Amino acid sequence: MLNKDPSILGLVERLDNEFGKDKFDIVDHWEGDFFAIAKPDNHGILAYISMINCATEKYDVHLELPARGSEEVYIDAGVTVDIGFKD
Repeated sequence: MLNKDPSILGLVERLDNEFGKDKFDIVDHWEGDFFAIAKPDNHGILAYISMINCATEKYDVHLELPARGSEEVYIDAGVTVDIGFKD
């Protein structure tokens, strides 16, 4: 079980309900950050999700894609800030 804030755990549950539990894996690179997780999908896309405002359920999402022909594992694919679940 993740040791995260209930807001992040609620988001994970909503994502699982919306898309299915088999679509994502949870990766907890930040044990000390109770408001952040990463959800890589089965295609290698990595989404870092951070709760930025618990009261309004807004998130920051940073996407990374698998690098090709590079020493880096992932490359930056953009950041979306202050979004809600349906955004």
